[in-house]
Amino acid sequence: MLRTRFLLFSGVVAVGKKLLVLGGGGYVGSRVASIAVGRGWDVTSLSRRGINPRPGTTLDSVSWISGDASDAAAVAPLVRDADAVVHACGLSL
Repeated sequence: MLRTRFLLFSGVVAVGKKLLVLGGGGYVGSRVASIAVGRGWDVTSLSRRGINPRPGTTLDSVSWISGDASDAAAVAPLVRDADAVVHACGLSL
């Protein structure tokens, strides 16, 4: 796990690695997804809306899925296929 975290944020290119971003439509999650795409990651995002928050950017390469990150049945198959997972879900009050 530590090695995967290092690969994502160190600038090392990770071609062929799969990243799941939970909450990728938000501010933090979309930035993580964008950085990962730029470094060669194959990125999937699970978010409530399941849409790209910034069309016309590197986020166009992300596979956007609509769903509830607190639903284990929805998350389990996505996690199983990922090399790394970033949890970036937030709650606005």
